Amino acid sequence: MTCGSNKPLVALFVDDEDAVIDELVNRGAPAVSLGEVAGLNDAELADLLEYSRNARLTQWQERRNRVKAKKQQHYRQMAREAREKKHV
Repeated sequence: MTCGSNKPLVALFVDDEDAVIDELVNRGAPAVSLGEVAGLNDAELADLLEYSRNARLTQWQERRNRVKAKKQQHYRQMAREAREKKHV
């Protein structure tokens, strides 16, 4: 999930149904089974959430950079085509 600025909003989904976890993971969402976190103490849970949050931010930044590069490439192509039309 993302907020208005498209930054990741949810650090980690936790659910007790494997099918839900599988679908979330397939869609690129951070998700773990309730059984995986049930035995964690507070420090371990905090570490897991921090790791997941950092991974999501990295993933978001990489996606943002790819989109930005694609847009720049598109604009350069449009400018190139416009220049070529002027010379024809």
